[in-house]
Amino acid sequence: MPLSNDLALLTIEQLFSADSHYVIPIYQRNYAWGAQEIEQLIRDIADAAEALKNAEQQEDPKYYLGSLVVYVRDGADSAHQGVIVYETIDGQQRYTTLSILLAYLKKVACCSEQDLSPLHLNLDFDSRPKSARTLHNLFQQAQSNDPEEPSIRAAFTIIERYFEKENIDTNNFCRYLLQRVTILRVPVPTETDLNHYFEIMNNRGEQLEKHEVLKANLMSVYSGETAARNGFSAIWDACADMNRYVQLGFSSEARKALFGEQWLGFPASFEVIKCAIETNPDTHEKPTLREIIKRRRFHHTDDNDEKAKEQRFDSIIDFSNFLLHVLKVTVDNAVSLDDKKLLQAFEIIKNDRKKSLSLLLTC
Repeated sequence: MPLSNDLALLTIEQLFSADSHYVIPIYQRNYAWGAQEIEQLIRDIADAAEALKNAEQQEDPKYYLGSLVVYVRDGADSAHQGVIVYETIDGQQRYTTLSILLAYLKKVACCSEQDLSPLHLNLDFDSRPKSARTLHNLFQQAQSNDPEEPSIRAAFTIIERYFEKENIDTNNFCRYLLQRVTILRVPVPTETDLNHYFEIMNNRGEQLEKHEVLKANLMSVYSGETAARNGFSAIWDACADMNRYVQLGFSSEARKALFGEQWLGFPASFEVIKCAIETNPDTHEKPTLREIIKRRRFHHTDDNDEKAKEQRFDSIIDFSNFLLHVLKVTVDNAVSLDDKKLLQAFEIIKNDRKKSLSLLLTC
């Protein structure tokens, strides 16, 4: 196992081992996932497990579930001597759901005793005895007359009903979950100012979406080419907001240079776009972390730009699905339109800057 302060990509089997313990601190909100989030998690894993089962070759990469941001606590209480204790900063909803899911899988004995015996309930709650008790009762299949946490008990019922309704192969699901599904444990440095970190986390609001990861992947071919990277990024961000005209995604200066005062023109080439972005004063200064966070939360428009206020609409498709349609039409008609497979679909053009740029300009 990796050292406690190391970045580690762990399988679910490794995550629920006996040599580590995770605590949800009191300042975190209560468990809040409902049917939509829980069923989506199960569906995504079940689809990946079924796809691997039907694949001709069994060397598929592991399924990445997300990240778990933690802080290594100094020392351990008497109940956890010799065990590394992690304070869970981000990812507690997903981790709690995984614990409840494993409790269900233990109940239905979907895997062999050899598969399940190394697993430990290693999640606890600071000053929330009802949550800890409920989770323990579920994992040990124990009955209790003491008060329980309704949201955790309800999550177990949601999982139970969903498996029955969807007729999921629990044996295949269980093996895939334990051995193939991975989560990235990210310890923050010991000298981290946690109060400041929590402020940043709260402002951030959400994790990166798949199309944002895809953007970074495609831009990697422009390493060291600042103008090209800025131009590619500007086009991508303008297209990503599917609820307004693409022209409104550029600053007022770049918009005039690219589309004219009346928006009747259109840039003739990527070079023109690069030039317009490069001559925009806003692109010469590197933004601070707070500015990046603010831009992700709010789409910037000029206060005096009436078009920016009025010309908005509701798209019938999100950006990830739109990208898949463009890829299917322009590159490969066999591309799946399943947005869960967005990153895999774009592997065919990942290192091809010509095709990547052509697809983006088509958008």
